[in-house]
Amino acid sequence: MSLTKEKRPSFWKELKRRGVPKVLAMYAATAFIIMEAGDIMLPRLGLPDWTVTLVIILLILGLPVALVLSWIFDITPHGVVKTEPLEKVVQDKEAEVTHRRKLRVSDGIIGVLLIVVAVLVYPKIFQAGNSNLPRAMKGKISIAVMPFKNMTGDSIYNLWQGGLQNLVITALSNSEELSVRQFLTMNSLI
Repeated sequence: MSLTKEKRPSFWKELKRRGVPKVLAMYAATAFIIMEAGDIMLPRLGLPDWTVTLVIILLILGLPVALVLSWIFDITPHGVVKTEPLEKVVQDKEAEVTHRRKLRVSDGIIGVLLIVVAVLVYPKIFQAGNSNLPRAMKGKISIAVMPFKNMTGDSIYNLWQGGLQNLVITALSNSEELSVRQFLTMNSLI
């Protein structure tokens, strides 16, 4: 049986039949992860900066190869096989009897797991701005800046101990969310 021009699917339908969009999405996600990992790890390993660029170029060059291979081959439970021509697929579909797939126990388990994950993740996503820190004064978070200690062994720097504490207290006092204890209060407690 030969397909006439009217029965030929569009290019997009043929791409979907061969699984090319799935491969493109998986390749893009994997490439993004590899680029991020490479950007973080390669400089830390002492490799030159151009190695990150090389990884990106290799990933870009690998995209057409992955797309061509996904057009030619399919991954099945029986392994990697060559994609069958459209005529054979049409003949096989005509021979098949259509029936609905029954629900399996694994489908129910997956559904329950998705619900559990949604219940666990919901508070983290939609209540990210809420803080459980104690708020003492007018809804502000109360903090104290402890005095700095000169550990250099040079007594000239002892002058900076109180000065640094005052600078930090002054900088944090400008915050609308924080209530900072004053210099004299902390030093009198110590």
